[in-house]
Amino acid sequence: MPKETLDRISISIFFSTFIVYNFPLNHIYTIYLMKYAPVKNYINGQFVAVGTTRTLPVISPLDGNMLSEVPMSSNEDLNKAVETAKIAFAKWSKTPIKERVQVFFRYKTLLEKNMKELAELVQEENGKT
Repeated sequence: MPKETLDRISISIFFSTFIVYNFPLNHIYTIYLMKYAPVKNYINGQFVAVGTTRTLPVISPLDGNMLSEVPMSSNEDLNKAVETAKIAFAKWSKTPIKERVQVFFRYKTLLEKNMKELAELVQEENGKT
């Protein structure tokens, strides 16, 4: 493989923690331990691949550790999400109020059930106690 194509090699190994090795040529090797899996776009009821390999690290302000990474979505990714959201909104708007209320009651129940874990995640990501 020509040296030009070896500009940056990234390998992800998935165990209980996520390890991402970045090997830029002519630079010091950097190793990032990620606590959580990389974030994916959720469009039209499923996780989807994005049109770019660029990502942004999510760093904990509490300790500076890398928590995860998020995709730097392209304009096409955004447009696809907006178009499918418009379709979903039209369907949601036609859903009877009794059914919509049940969705929000289920959401409320899940929030209450997982409040401690959610609070810890927000604290970890935002650095607030």
